Amino acid sequence: MRGSGEGFDLTGVGFIKRISLGNLDVQAAAAEPGNEKAMDLLNRCLEDYPKGRIIGREMSFDVLTTKAGHQVVLEKVTYHVGFPRRPAWLDE
Repeated sequence: MRGSGEGFDLTGVGFIKRISLGNLDVQAAAAEPGNEKAMDLLNRCLEDYPKGRIIGREMSFDVLTTKAGHQVVLEKVTYHVGFPRRPAWLDE
């Protein structure tokens, strides 16, 4: 974390879980249930044992212009959560 004064050693990372929030598909609903599940999984990864740490983040966005001239911005963020080992509760 920036400003915490301590570094994070990536050599201790043995497993990485990618969790995506948001969507770039204009046909998908903005508040789809998948986003809520992904947010719950991200929170569990950062709070439960073994605690993960965010080691990377990908951000994608798309700006669409409708026929009426309105602009719609779609955003997707993928978090890379690193663990010392794969959590037993994490099923894929």
